[in-house]
Order: sequence, then structure tokens, then C-alpha cells
Amino acid sequence: MKLKVKFFILLVIFFLTGNVFGIKVELVERIKITDGEGFPAKPWSFCVTKDETFIVPDYYEGTLRIYVKSGDSLELVNSIGRKGFRKGDLGKPAYSYYNDTESIFVVLDRGLRKIFIYSRIGAYRLKDKPDREFNCQKLGYDIQLKDDKVFVSGYKKDPNGSPYSLYYIDMKTNETEFLLQHDEKYQGYIEPKDPEDTKYNKILNAKKLVGVKGWSDIYEDNIYFVYEGDIERIIKLNIKTKKISIIFGKKPENKNYKSPKDLSNADIEKLRKERKNDIDRFEKDRGKKFSYVKDIFVNSKNVLLAYNEPTSNKTWLQFYSLDGKYKGETSKLDQPIGSMWFDKSKNFLYLISSKNIESGKEYYIAKYKILE
Repeated sequence: MKLKVKFFILLVIFFLTGNVFGIKVELVERIKITDGEGFPAKPWSFCVTKDETFIVPDYYEGTLRIYVKSGDSLELVNSIGRKGFRKGDLGKPAYSYYNDTESIFVVLDRGLRKIFIYSRIGAYRLKDKPDREFNCQKLGYDIQLKDDKVFVSGYKKDPNGSPYSLYYIDMKTNETEFLLQHDEKYQGYIEPKDPEDTKYNKILNAKKLVGVKGWSDIYEDNIYFVYEGDIERIIKLNIKTKKISIIFGKKPENKNYKSPKDLSNADIEKLRKERKNDIDRFEKDRGKKFSYVKDIFVNSKNVLLAYNEPTSNKTWLQFYSLDGKYKGETSKLDQPIGSMWFDKSKNFLYLISSKNIESGKEYYIAKYKILE
């Protein structure tokens, strides 16, 4: 009986603190966003500097919004850019990254199909116009910055016509280096020897309904990449040698994660029709059928993999060592809107969330400390 009581106490402590095999995810604060009406309704990304300046691309308005913390709230202090096609204008700024060492902000504009590089000048300002810009294809989903190289998770063909899902642009030479072939991204969805392979056709149909995004993060000379439809396979690629090693992610045994491979034929057919006839309904319904990988973060100790649970709409964090040893997972997070931001040096995880109030929605930043 005493052993049962002790086990129950430990279980309560686990759920209250968010401990995961020695890792603790602790809510530090919720920072209210006072400029609720002007805040992007669905930010695709945001960045947080070491001095906690928040840079938020506004995809629909074509601006970069800059917020700072004042007490327990965030306040809008500056906006950069305007929507248009003239020099210095923005179209649909989506995915972004901030490099604290170089004080450089990079954003992928899906409207103009360009990557813009801004220098930070002063605490609350970026240069009004980008220092540099590079052409890219529209299909970009994540962006990183390291050693004068802009890394893009997206679709692009090399000079021979071969498609790639991960590449970088050298900012000094403007040359593109291709890293990860498209087939590697969808490993497990490759063409079968037998065209009548019904198991393969089901997997292929499921893949087409998932999406095509890939998420990445860099630690030292390695970039970690994951396809949004497959939690069970994390690609670790050495930037210098291009050597690929695979971390086999853990599919949770308690069914928090639901693979698109497990969809029934009826679900696949229903979603396929909705995709053709009603894209809004399709987007809503597929989020209830299977999980998405939402982001990946890497620091000196851990690989953090975020994914959604379709039945409850929770976001879960899985933890791995850098060589792929599974450490556990937790769902002690507020529901994020769009992507998240991880401060590797301080182990702070930030996410934008919202709650319904009488006058509409109230947005806030949830800030978590990752302890080990």
C-alpha cells in the first residue's frame, strides 16, 4: 500500500511540473499583447532577440511588427515595410529567423518569392529597407541563418532538374548549395516495384493529404530536418560533408500521435473530395484526422520535436538526445498559433496563443523554461 501511495505522489508531481525523464518544462509567464486589434491574426512565424524584442511578420499586411515587453504586457513600438512591389516593399512575409550574434533578421516573402535580409539598428528598429535580397521559389516553409548562409526548407530544383527539399544560399556569393533530395524527405513513400501495390497507394494518398512542409534547426555543423507528416523519422545532415544519418523518432504508445499512414480508405477519399471542392472544410477536417509535426528545435543537449494531437488539439513536445535517444514527452503547453521560437542559449521556449474574451480574442506570449 505504501508503495502505491508513493507512486501516486510521484505521478501527481510529474503531471503538475511537466517533468519528462529528468526534463522540466516550466511556465515562466504569460505576456499579454496590448495591441490586440493590430496583432497579426495568424502569424506564420516570430522571432525573439536575447533582450526580448519580438519581431512578428504580418503576412496579410506586408509589414514587420516589433514589440517590446512593458511590465506584464507586450507593446507595439515599430513597424517596418509596407505592402507593395516597389523597392523595400513586402508582399507576404512568412517564415523568419533572427541571428543574435550578427544582429541580422531574415524573412522569406512568399508573395514576392524573395528572401530579405535586414540589419538591426538600435533596440527597437530594423533598417527600413533590406540590406540584401535573394530570389527563391514560393514553396519555402522554414528558414535558418548560419555563417553567411541562409538555409531554406522548401522545394527547389538543381541545375540538372533534380528536386530538393533543403538548400542554402551563400550570402557572399549568391550561390545555391543543395543538401537534401526530395525523395529523402518522403522516405517510405518511394515508388513501389509493383504499381498495383495497394499498401503503397494508400500511403501515397495519405502523404498527398498531409502537406509538404519541412522544419529544420541547426546546431554546430548539423542541420536537423523533419517532414511535417512523419514524426518517426528525423534527418540529421552534416552541412560540410552532406552525410545523412537518421534518428528514428518515437511514435507515442499512448496514441497522442496519429500517423497519416493509419488513415482509413474512407477518410482518405472524404478528404480528397473536400480538398477538391471545399478547401476550408478540408483544412479543418484533416487537422482532426492525424497529427502534424509543428516545429523542431536543437540545442547542446536536446532535440525538441513539437506535434499536435488531433483529438484534443493539444501540442506535445518530444525530447531526444542529439544522437536520437528518446527521453520522453509532455503536453504542458498552451495551444500555439503558428510556429514557436526557442532561445537556445537561455532554454526559453516562446509561443503565441490566444483566449476568447467578451470583446473578441486576447493574444499573449507564453514563455517556458526548459530545465534538465
